Amino acid sequence: MAEYRRKWASVDQLARMILEQAIGKQKPVLLSPETAVLVADRMLITDSDPFVRGLHFRVETWDREGKQPLELLVATQKISIGHDAFRTVMIDSPKDRTLLRHGIRVLRDSASEPEAGSD
Repeated sequence: MAEYRRKWASVDQLARMILEQAIGKQKPVLLSPETAVLVADRMLITDSDPFVRGLHFRVETWDREGKQPLELLVATQKISIGHDAFRTVMIDSPKDRTLLRHGIRVLRDSASEPEAGSD
């Protein structure tokens, strides 16, 4: 780890470097544990992003056990957009565990919803 040198100034620059290495050289991308944490945080789009922080209604995919989010699909200030996005995900990806949340409160959970199109 002593040979690891930080060659990037921002997470955006890091993302560009990873993309260039992965696509341009067709080589595997190796990350230090510190960098891997930054990349994972950025991919999950946590509340540390000031833009996302103000968007309280979120549609997310979660692991099957409902213990951690896998991907933020939609973040909005309008509940109607949240409900529309949730319905769309239920139709497009019915096997995924999807939640519509308002802050920490779960408004809808695909695990407890009837199957899409089974009226």
